[in-house]
Amino acid sequence: MVSCTFDSTTVPTRQILRERMVGTAGAYVYECEIECRTETYTDYTALAAKTGHVTKTTMLSGKTSVQTIGGTKGTLVLNGVTYTNCYIENLSNAEVTDSNLGVWSFTISFVRETI
Repeated sequence: MVSCTFDSTTVPTRQILRERMVGTAGAYVYECEIECRTETYTDYTALAAKTGHVTKTTMLSGKTSVQTIGGTKGTLVLNGVTYTNCYIENLSNAEVTDSNLGVWSFTISFVRETI
């Protein structure tokens, strides 16, 4: 099972959908997308509070620059591996079919600033 936290907030992870890493430990590029599911809506809203408008740029050096309005820079810990200077790039939410407001599914994408 996948374990994940962002800025000390637990991410209720089901599976890693996509992970992109360039360089040792993502020294140039690190991005990931995770599928999540929770019965507690506040798990989602706690992460939404750390989300802002994010723009990423690949520099000539191959490293990633991240600009944000309102986003939180934090440490992502995914399966025991720590990635500093990360941001929530995208967060989308939907109620699970036939859950009667009981289960929420969402995807969350992270990007790491490497400059």
